[in-house]
Amino acid sequence: MDRALKGKVFYYDVLHPDGQTGHRVMGELVAQLVLDAWEQVAAGPVALTAEVAESVNAPLIQPMLPNNFEAVTPHCLIGNALVGAVIHKAGFEWINEGKEPHLPKWGFVATEPGSELRVMISTKTGDANTANDNVIVELGFLRSYENVGRFMVRCIEGCVCPEASLDGLHEHRNSQTFLHGLNVSQAERCVISITVLPETSTGKHKVKITGVMVSEDTAAKRFENWKAWEVVIADTSRNPAGLMIIPEVAAIDPTIPRPPPRPAARRMLEELEEPHAPDAALTTWVQEMHGGAGFYSFLHA
Repeated sequence: MDRALKGKVFYYDVLHPDGQTGHRVMGELVAQLVLDAWEQVAAGPVALTAEVAESVNAPLIQPMLPNNFEAVTPHCLIGNALVGAVIHKAGFEWINEGKEPHLPKWGFVATEPGSELRVMISTKTGDANTANDNVIVELGFLRSYENVGRFMVRCIEGCVCPEASLDGLHEHRNSQTFLHGLNVSQAERCVISITVLPETSTGKHKVKITGVMVSEDTAAKRFENWKAWEVVIADTSRNPAGLMIIPEVAAIDPTIPRPPPRPAARRMLEELEEPHAPDAALTTWVQEMHGGAGFYSFLHA
């Protein structure tokens, strides 16, 4: 399905804009705004009418999404910002594990039990109305299928949060940054400790910390990015071409009647039956999943 739609719709799959379509559109919108501004400046000074002058001084319009305002202070600590937030490290080293010069993979890495990393952050929201509410702190760490160990996360100074014992092991044969969310009390100085545990599921003890994020929104929920990753892993194993659709849509149950394909799905099925289309196994699978194919109708119907 994704292969048939690639280059034709805004999204490459149900989650990510395609580089040659979706990302290109977003990039061209920004580029055109800059070009228009440059053209206006290059045209020379223009006398502003009272109406234009008033619009220049007008407040910005409200966000399209309710309360979707920018953060008051930066709370995404990665790269040098993460290095600057570390106040103690024993056994952890700042290492670039990227294999390509233009694709660095920096993080604090430890391989021995007892190694400790302490990060100091501010968890204050600046809103007196929510001063007693907890905020969400996301800890970015490596999960892989080999050589990784377990570690303990604790709030040890200034703030309070439940202890968490995390395992870097997962069953999929890939290495990926995951986020773990902590409910943390507010404090100007909040020190979080990450300690490598002697227990291990792999026989090794590697722990890699890649970032710390703080949400100013006390009502925010943890960004459980493992869900998106699990969706991709689970669904790509369900069909002969290794493609991905939403699991709720993908569930095959012959007892549940499926609606007829919508216009976008019909067009896609017609394309798949052409000589240049993928093999018959994929065509059959997409036909079985025509409810899922219809999901794309809002993209290019």
